[in-house]
Amino acid sequence: MPPDATPVTAPVLVVAQFVPDADPTPALGALAASRTVLVRPPALAALPVPPAVELAIGAEFDRAAIAAHVRRQPDELIVVLLDDEQLSPDLADALTTLASQPGGPESYAALRRAHFLGRVVDSGPVTLAWRGACTGRDGTAADPSPATSRPGTAARLPGHVHTPPATVTDVIDRLEGLATYVERTTPVGPADFVRRPLAALTGRLWQRRRAGMAGIVLSIVETYGEVLRAAQAWERHGIAARRAERQSGVPSGFHIWRTPWGTLTLRDGTQPALREALLDATPSVVAGMPLAGGRGAVWAVDLGDGTRGVLRWYRRGGFIRHLVYDRYFGWTPRPIRELAVTEAVIQRSVAAPEVVAARVDRLPWGWYRGAIVTREVGGAVTFADALRLHPPGDPRRGRVVRAVGRAIRNLHDRGVHHRDLNANNILVGLGEQPGDDVAVHFIDFDRADVRAVMRARVRERELRRLERSLAKLAGRGMPLAEGDTGELRAAYGAGTAA
Repeated sequence: MPPDATPVTAPVLVVAQFVPDADPTPALGALAASRTVLVRPPALAALPVPPAVELAIGAEFDRAAIAAHVRRQPDELIVVLLDDEQLSPDLADALTTLASQPGGPESYAALRRAHFLGRVVDSGPVTLAWRGACTGRDGTAADPSPATSRPGTAARLPGHVHTPPATVTDVIDRLEGLATYVERTTPVGPADFVRRPLAALTGRLWQRRRAGMAGIVLSIVETYGEVLRAAQAWERHGIAARRAERQSGVPSGFHIWRTPWGTLTLRDGTQPALREALLDATPSVVAGMPLAGGRGAVWAVDLGDGTRGVLRWYRRGGFIRHLVYDRYFGWTPRPIRELAVTEAVIQRSVAAPEVVAARVDRLPWGWYRGAIVTREVGGAVTFADALRLHPPGDPRRGRVVRAVGRAIRNLHDRGVHHRDLNANNILVGLGEQPGDDVAVHFIDFDRADVRAVMRARVRERELRRLERSLAKLAGRGMPLAEGDTGELRAAYGAGTAA
């Protein structure tokens, strides 16, 4: 502490008011404090502020984040309450004593009790006080907010924090008000609406099994609040994703064309013929020539400039294909992501066909389907087909295998994690003459990512995936010599200059 700093002898009391009709006055008087702060979102900033109370504006409801926002001195004990919470006398005494003592744990928790439908229902511990760094955000069901410290990190205090008597309507109104301001950075998925709520509800019911009907109803209502927060986050992510898709969700050199059902993302200079063909395409009918591979959803299409492209619809694999076929869930469409990753891969000097266009059809409830068009690599065949064309003993076979090994090494050295490296996602340009160089391109960056460094275990995992792919194809009749994989690994180990 600086020499002229005032020693901290009382806690700082912070009350978060995120529900317009709530009265924060009782909570503001819950504790004798060195200073008292009322935190509101921007929408409630104009409401009257009680005398001798500081007003802080915060758009996010998170106890730890609020504590960090209002802190002035590192040794202050920050106590954060909701506007409907009160402290039991022994908890208030414990917090006052802690404020005058130096050191100690960084966070403190106490039991939370709700007065609901004439019963007192325990809701588990909630982290409500911090000294020093304000950390913790794990979404435990014990707190109506998802922002409690991870279990085991907060010191447990005597006493409890409690709420005034409330009805079902009161609790629902509060949960709906809070849900609007609960931030979430991780993507929302189906588990947030089914598996996690069911698990949370089961845990609450078990914890409150002696609380009777009040415990059952409160458990259901609080679980509804968690689903509501997920829905709010899902909606915010969707709005942000659509805004990013319209503005800067794709690399420079592309533009967005709005359609009645979604968007087309087109490379600048794309010919109208391709745009019209992409608009008219369906997962089963495309104005082009069907090609092998891609789960039966790949076509050669005319790009309108004398060259051809490859249109690929995204289709599910495995058992799930029987249920959703070509539907995907989420606000970050796979065609847009593959477009961006492919552009990044090309910028890192990895040979890959450039993306010409991508199509995303938005469906209800966050679902979508999509397609992507890449420029065709002329005269190229898949690595698997190249091995079929050149049987063991053919000198060109060895040149192909070594070229693929060197290309994979370059891919990894450039920090590209393909994730689906198999013999059909590697294109080999054999050339017209026996002595021509072997050109190797990589395709299908649907699940790829670009990293600063590719670790050895990740490299090995990708090589093994390719070897499993070769063994699987060999079982279906593709010739595979005993030394092919060894030769490929030797070329990989020698590096791109081999």
